[in-house]
Amino acid sequence: MNYKIILKIILSFAFIFGDPYKQLDIDFLKNKKTKPTLKQKKKKSKKADNKLPEYQSIIENFQKIEGLFTFYWNKEENKVLLSISPNQFEVIYLANFTRQSGDGYYYDSGSMLYEFPFIFKKQSDGVQFVHVNTLFRADDDKAISKAIQENL
Repeated sequence: MNYKIILKIILSFAFIFGDPYKQLDIDFLKNKKTKPTLKQKKKKSKKADNKLPEYQSIIENFQKIEGLFTFYWNKEENKVLLSISPNQFEVIYLANFTRQSGDGYYYDSGSMLYEFPFIFKKQSDGVQFVHVNTLFRADDDKAISKAIQENL
């Protein structure tokens, strides 16, 4: 109940002492930064590409673990790097996780947790890990199937 009284007091002071005709400070709106031109953007992207370190220099202190994906592991720094070849993009893979140790439930030490399909997508100079949504399905002859296909 007290907060209502305090709110009324604050609002009454705002209406009594406030000047509704006073010009607001909009100087920050007048000092707009100009957008960079296309040439300036290209120059920035070239500089960013030159700043990336060489692949071999990154993985030189890492232990190589080969498999479906090649991993590079550095035990001292506690880092793992994933190497993805170009033919591994836009391919659906299945991730399934297990527990390494059990909790005594069903006397099982390595229970399956969950699994889901995923893909890697290359977006400009980055890589996206995309969880493929399999919960929404539709018949091919329905209108909604087009929306589902576009959102995979």
